Amino acid sequence: MAKKGKVTGADYLKAWTNAQGKVFHIFGIRFDNGDYGEAFCNANPQTDWVIGQDTEYEITPSNNPQYAAKIKKAGGGSGFGGGRAKTDPKTMFASYSKDLVVACINAGKTKQELNEWQDIMFKLASNFEKWYNGEEIDTLPF
Repeated sequence: MAKKGKVTGADYLKAWTNAQGKVFHIFGIRFDNGDYGEAFCNANPQTDWVIGQDTEYEITPSNNPQYAAKIKKAGGGSGFGGGRAKTDPKTMFASYSKDLVVACINAGKTKQELNEWQDIMFKLASNFEKWYNGEEIDTLPF
């Protein structure tokens, strides 16, 4: 759950290198509401946590009292920035449909059974496209 607070401190703590050799910089972030935690940043100096700025953030307490809570920007994924591009739902559906056809072939379905599945898949694809475009959909074809 996102919280909101004014950043009152952003102190550099240390660098940490992951197994792939990428270096992350860990900062201790303090807020005016008393929250404190560590944030992983890609650069030193960091630009994500500006002192005096109201910021929405998420805080995750550590399971080990020896370590500080983890802080990241609200809605920011891992806190490292970047990430994978969003996949278009139509692309995901096409890939899933192909996987179903391959599974039917591998299961030894007959040509007749594959043709029946093909008809169902085309109807599903049509309904999905209608739903994706905000149109009313037909009943499911099975």
